[in-house]
Amino acid sequence: MSYLIRLTLDTGHRSRVGPEVVTEAKRVSLRPVIAQALSAPRRRVEVRSGWPYRLSATAGGRSALIATVWGEAAGLEAPVLTFGVARNSRAGAGLWRVLTDGRALHPAATRPPAPWLAVHMEIAAPLIPREDLTEMPELERGVAWTWLDL
Repeated sequence: MSYLIRLTLDTGHRSRVGPEVVTEAKRVSLRPVIAQALSAPRRRVEVRSGWPYRLSATAGGRSALIATVWGEAAGLEAPVLTFGVARNSRAGAGLWRVLTDGRALHPAATRPPAPWLAVHMEIAAPLIPREDLTEMPELERGVAWTWLDL
């Protein structure tokens, strides 16, 4: 795979993301996080020491991954964003339905050709510090490329 399409469902923004955006050091740090999250889908795993956000994830074999980033908002743990990664079109169709059914989407948020990474902001996104929110795309891309290369 030479690139994947990253799409934000709330804004319709899309871009091409190559594997070079994720350093080998980042992949090494994310492999155990992804493995832990996938081993117990309801468990929320620390992404890195001292960072107040955790990750939960589940995969449909090697074809589709869905993950949620959790953070604290108003004293409660709440979802910040959910993202899905589709390796191929067949898995992408089902994953797209999971990510989009019952949600308000930007009109430009149409399913891209696989492979893709689609992101939906959740209820806690507006409540976390802006500088933390700007770090999320790096995490999404890192998880996506690391999982695709496992």
